[in-house]
Amino acid sequence: MIWMSEPRFACAVQTGSGHRQRGTPCQDSAQGFAGADAWAIALADGAGSRADSHLAARAVTRALGQALAGNFARWYDMPDPALGQALLDLARRAVEAEAPGVPPACTLLLFAAGADGRCLLVHLGDGAALGVGPGGGMLLSAPENGEEENITFFLSSSDAAEHLRISRQLPLGCHTVLLCSDGSAASLLNPRTGGVAPGVAVLARQTAALPRPTAEAYMEEDLDRLFRPRTPDDMSLAVLCLDPEAAQ
Repeated sequence: MIWMSEPRFACAVQTGSGHRQRGTPCQDSAQGFAGADAWAIALADGAGSRADSHLAARAVTRALGQALAGNFARWYDMPDPALGQALLDLARRAVEAEAPGVPPACTLLLFAAGADGRCLLVHLGDGAALGVGPGGGMLLSAPENGEEENITFFLSSSDAAEHLRISRQLPLGCHTVLLCSDGSAASLLNPRTGGVAPGVAVLARQTAALPRPTAEAYMEEDLDRLFRPRTPDDMSLAVLCLDPEAAQ
């Protein structure tokens, strides 16, 4: 599938009420990047038990998002096991370079698409990847937790490679991909049924139709006004609209 018009992206992050009360940094990071012939969005949620995990989340989203947007074909051509290990290695090196001594204790959601229609979706831990198509919202990758609901998998986990999921296809007609941390997923995803809230279509239209700064301002307002009452957690969203005409 070749995109009919140039993809557009928007990202937003809001500090959760719990962190606001304690005066601690937001541990979510969401970033988007455009390369010469590819686009990427990346989202990471730092471990709540690590006060410095926001540094890891920021380093990971920047390094992996820039890498896939800048040289998508190189990464796409790797077989899944090699690709997964290479992404883990890059993420860990990026954290060590930007915040020496800080472990890469964060989850990962990463989506990239080339101008030729090929795409990659990478997921480790909780949070979720959602899609939007003609029929509305759809679940692309579900949260993965450990034995308890509040336990998940991080890039620092010894078994991270075993839990890293890679997908190279989108459902037919899917024109927008949304990455959301577990805080945002509380408003967009029913974990029991896999049902996706109708609001994902609104986020897709905003990203497609508005200048990026305006779309991101609306997203931040939505997180603050609509999502915050449902969770004390940090909240983040990264949206990549592959076909803005279809999204509108």
